[in-house]
Amino acid sequence: MLAYRSTFNVKEPVDTAVPKIQRVMIEWAERKHRKRLGLGGLDELHPGDRLRPADGLEFFLVDSVEDRSGERIFGFVVIEGVGEDKWTSQVMVAGRQRRSEPARVSVEIDAPPSDKDRLRPRDAGVPRFVRTMLDSFECEDNGIVLASCPQVLGLEGVASLLDEIQEDDHHGLVLVAGTSGSLPLQPWVEFLKEEITADTVGQAATYVLDAEATSAFNERVSDLHEVREGSLRTFLPGVRINDPDDAARHRFLTAQSLADDYLRRRAKLVMTRRSRAFTNVRALDRRTRRCLALLGQHLDAIEFKKDPTQESTPVTPLEGLPVIEAAGEGSVERSVPARPLSAAQTAAVEQERRRVVALTTALAVREDSLRAARDELVQVRHEADLFRKRVDAELKDLVDERDSLAAERDELDLNLAVALEEKGQALTLAQRHGAEVERLRRCLEVLGRGAEAWKGEESTPAPTSPEDWPALAEWAQDGRLAQALPLVDFTCDWECAIDLDDQNEFSWFAKTWDILRALNDYARARKDESVPVHNLYDYLSQPPEGFHSVPRSRYKPTESETVANRERYRRERVLPVPEQVPDRNDQGRIYMDKHFVIAQSGTVSPRLYLHDATGVPGYGKVVVGYIGRHLANSQTN
Repeated sequence: MLAYRSTFNVKEPVDTAVPKIQRVMIEWAERKHRKRLGLGGLDELHPGDRLRPADGLEFFLVDSVEDRSGERIFGFVVIEGVGEDKWTSQVMVAGRQRRSEPARVSVEIDAPPSDKDRLRPRDAGVPRFVRTMLDSFECEDNGIVLASCPQVLGLEGVASLLDEIQEDDHHGLVLVAGTSGSLPLQPWVEFLKEEITADTVGQAATYVLDAEATSAFNERVSDLHEVREGSLRTFLPGVRINDPDDAARHRFLTAQSLADDYLRRRAKLVMTRRSRAFTNVRALDRRTRRCLALLGQHLDAIEFKKDPTQESTPVTPLEGLPVIEAAGEGSVERSVPARPLSAAQTAAVEQERRRVVALTTALAVREDSLRAARDELVQVRHEADLFRKRVDAELKDLVDERDSLAAERDELDLNLAVALEEKGQALTLAQRHGAEVERLRRCLEVLGRGAEAWKGEESTPAPTSPEDWPALAEWAQDGRLAQALPLVDFTCDWECAIDLDDQNEFSWFAKTWDILRALNDYARARKDESVPVHNLYDYLSQPPEGFHSVPRSRYKPTESETVANRERYRRERVLPVPEQVPDRNDQGRIYMDKHFVIAQSGTVSPRLYLHDATGVPGYGKVVVGYIGRHLANSQTN
């Protein structure tokens, strides 16, 4: 399973870059496995070879020039471990020899499945050889400079940075940090390097703007795209710097988050997950895909090539004919005539012997040729099977992607229809309220209080909301969430919610916040005796006027019988509740089957589980026990 990927160019032609990168990989491998490799190291590894120095350790080396394109393909592959504990590190360097263009480098690390979630790979740190490459070469990701540590950018570099972040061809993220005159620049750079971005190397480029550059950057972007001093902002490819609606895609870590020890550790994990999730799933450009396919063919040829030490099978002589044995330069017949032969008979026998020798030689040559042809056909059939399997896998991926996009399209259509309906209801309500305000003002005028009636109301700031999953967890920690949603209690593990951040699905959080607001208003409606609400299903079916709601189709009042009746599935849904909630078990938990579908998205498909305690006297709240990935059921397993 792909755990780490980095794609970039080095500003050297392929013939110069290959020997340097080969040296980097050899030194890395020999240093890591020197005890298992011995004194000779990887001296026996040559292009086209496969080396197995020990159990659970294999090396492949490819260095080939393609006949048609003249492209040089270099590949270094290390396989460590056996069975499900196998790690594969692959480095490819590609470039056309006849052109002095930068060489393309692709790094991929495949990891075993995670012990916690078999559908995800184990965590992989930044490979040491990637840091070495970034330190040894001038590396860039289609215009974005990659380095092993944050880069300080002055006023002269702002225009180029703004031009590049608006492009859509980058393989990774761009992280931009702001500075002010009161913030020491070098300690700020070191802090970001060690505490926040250390595990994003190779997948994200980090720029630290000095104070002058920060001001210049913010002057040329919309107010919502600004980079604040002491904060770090994540820019996805294709930034629309003058479109405020685009700003929501590009999230940032605030100075408050970076200053708090606990939040800082969480921020580092969030940045690592974001960079892995984005770069690992982002589609590679066509050139890189083609070169990786060529490298795959060369690796297959190495793994399945014929053993040259094969011996040919001897030919059995025909029965009844003289047997010729080799003896020096001549030959000796073992057949003994019954009586002396005449000269004519001797000549005939000699002629027949020569014919048999020639026939035997021809048969041996023919058998060798047939054996070679058979081996070649076996190899061709094997390669065809491999190709068919790859095509089948790619076809399945395309079908799955098509189905996923179709489901996402249907969900977006539903959301659009609901939004349009809610907009229509809101406009109607606003018009009704406006007419009522107008009537009341006319009444005040009649009473001689016209000045008071038409006095402008003081504007009050709109209530704010958290902008993403880490911010939601911060609100829960510092009490802002309890203030915003006083009738919702949260007992959920916030790390499960933060785990959704690496999916880069911005609509998921917005939908979840809408659900939480609806739950808070539902509990408020239950306390209001003038509102006839008996349960959450009825509330969502016919939302009272002035109360927030979400589409009822997202709400599932129960789980399936399979989940309810199987202990291993049911156990995941036994979640903590406050002590005011009756029917808790000895561990302070209760079975929650009521849940909301946040989104349908493969194995992730986030869910929100709750317990309705609005009918508990003296309590009257909704308890949210889980926000995160889809819990296990018969389909996910």
